[in-house]
Amino acid sequence: MGAWGDLNMHRLPLSKRGRKYGYITWRKKDDAKVLGLLGKRKYVDLVIGSEMQKRKRVDVENRRISIRYSLTRSLPKNISVIGLRLLPNGLIEISFS
Repeated sequence: MGAWGDLNMHRLPLSKRGRKYGYITWRKKDDAKVLGLLGKRKYVDLVIGSEMQKRKRVDVENRRISIRYSLTRSLPKNISVIGLRLLPNGLIEISFS
């Protein structure tokens, strides 16, 4: 996983809605950094640990990307931040802290 000191790592809060329904969500104030990272892509491929989730839809209108809710619900309660980092091969690396 990416280092938290990485300048290319964007940190977003893990919301209650995100944890319950399996979303990476962001606030309006984070639009510039998230959309700057994602570009104009409508779908992204995610790397979460050693697992890959392909063709996840970027819902810009509702400011969210769906990941499996079984993953977010299984995270320990002290996990409150999602990190996103663009890899050189175009994949988005996701980490939790």
